This record gives sequence, structure tokens and C-alpha cells, in this order.
Amino acid sequence: MLTKALGAPELQGDVLRALGTSGSPAAVEACLPLLRNPKVAHLAAEAISTITGLVVEGPFRREAPDNERDEDDAPLVPAPEDELPFPDHEAIEAWWREQRKRFMPGTRYLHGQPMTAALILEALQQAPMLRRPALALNVTIRSKGAVRLNPDGFAQEQWAQLSRLRPASISHPAQPYSDFVQTL
Repeated sequence: MLTKALGAPELQGDVLRALGTSGSPAAVEACLPLLRNPKVAHLAAEAISTITGLVVEGPFRREAPDNERDEDDAPLVPAPEDELPFPDHEAIEAWWREQRKRFMPGTRYLHGQPMTAALILEALQQAPMLRRPALALNVTIRSKGAVRLNPDGFAQEQWAQLSRLRPASISHPAQPYSDFVQTL
């Protein structure tokens, strides 16, 4: 369903963010063609990175093409996505051809590992800030609303929320993410 929405240019950014959060290997496949679209290539690479753990640096990064936007059209405050590295689509596509066999259909991944409660909590503490809202929403959805994290709150509030969850998940570090609510 989401992949069909990739055909609508006005939705591509939001859809790519959602696909990255999905953790699905099929989402990686859907993101690959958009690595060739300079307007959303950085978002496609971020989605792939979130799922697979690929770091878009070194051979997987290249200079972004010149921005053709008129300075009068530029936003006054750049979006966090504007700081994402621009991907080398050929290098990432080649990497995926080699790595896709590690990713089993039907399994959700985060940073290249099967998604578990402990992994999602670790990501909330260590992943880039850009990923926190989607991770927090994912926790809320997967816990059926039992866990609500505020990624926009003060750091002290966020750390307190995570520390209340951490002891429960450490006792079952490899449990499936779908069982997250049972760790409370």
C-alpha cells in the first residue's frame, strides 16, 4: 500500500520515512529506484540505512547535484533532512545485491538486526535525533498505546521515560518487537 504512494511526488518524502520505520526488506526494494531521484535520494538512503544499518559514508556517498532551487524559495530554517548525506545509488544498489540474502521476508529489521524490544530502546537512546519521532511512534503503535514516548520533550523527560522501560526489556533482550507491550 505504501509503495504505491511512492508514485505521487508530493507524498514521496513522507512515504520514504514510513518505509524506513517499517523495517521491511521489501521496503528497501521499494526505496532503491528513488536513490536516482535527486529530490528524495537522501530520504531513500535514510530509509535503507534505518532498515539495513548501511552507513551512507565513504563509497556510498557522493556530492549532491547543484540545487536548482531559487534562494527566494529556500526555507528560512533548513529541515533536518537537508543535512542527510547524498547517496551514491550505484554503490548502494550493488551493496544491496550482495546483502539482501541476509534479510528474511516477513522479519522486521532495525539497523540490520531483527527488531526486538531491547533494540528499539537502544535505538531510541543512540540513533540520530532525526529517527526518534518515528521510533517513538512505532513503539506507541506496536504497544497498542500502552507506551507513549515524547521525542520532543526535554532530554531529562525522555531519559526518564526510557529508563522506566529499560529494566523490563533487558530481562528479555531477544524477545520479538511484537511482544514489546509485555515487557512493561
